[in-house]
Amino acid sequence: MTLARKGSLLGAILITGSTLAGCSEASPGDPRPTNANSSSTATTEPSGKPTSERPREIKLNGQDPCSLIPQADWAKFELEKPGKPGVNPASKEPLCGYNSGGLATFDLTLNSKEGIEVWDEGKRSIHIEGTEAILGFPAIHFTQSSPKSACSVAVDVADGQTLDILVIVSSREALPRKCEIAREIAESAMKTLLGGN
Repeated sequence: MTLARKGSLLGAILITGSTLAGCSEASPGDPRPTNANSSSTATTEPSGKPTSERPREIKLNGQDPCSLIPQADWAKFELEKPGKPGVNPASKEPLCGYNSGGLATFDLTLNSKEGIEVWDEGKRSIHIEGTEAILGFPAIHFTQSSPKSACSVAVDVADGQTLDILVIVSSREALPRKCEIAREIAESAMKTLLGGN
């Protein structure tokens, strides 16, 4: 199985949550992001809700996920060739899978069926790494209990629509940066969506 295919399958796992185990309940209280250094896993509650409002809507319908990472950013992500178009097996939404040399594999999914609210209604079992906006758009950065090498970002681009990034780092050296890499990829894709390429 190719690394890009593994990324696609993991994207399905993230959406369905069907293979998750050992997740704990979130504790009520202070509505701030979970501490990124915490090793516990929690279900999203209002504490996982991004605080900023999106500056405008960007509809994903008809967009090409493989056009979102401009060639000017390929070196940054150690890419040598374009991504491969595909369909997320769980959501049936369009995705593009990338395989960089030694940095990571990653999928970009254009989710036009679910908004970011699914992450703050307790429908997914995740560990929130942060809720910092990306180019002014609300976003949730999160990991799950498995695989340890993965980090995801969901960006609120429109009502009922999110840009979803799944990154799986390829080396132990890149492991501490997995969520930073996911954020950088999300920023690159959002710049394209905003017309900055």
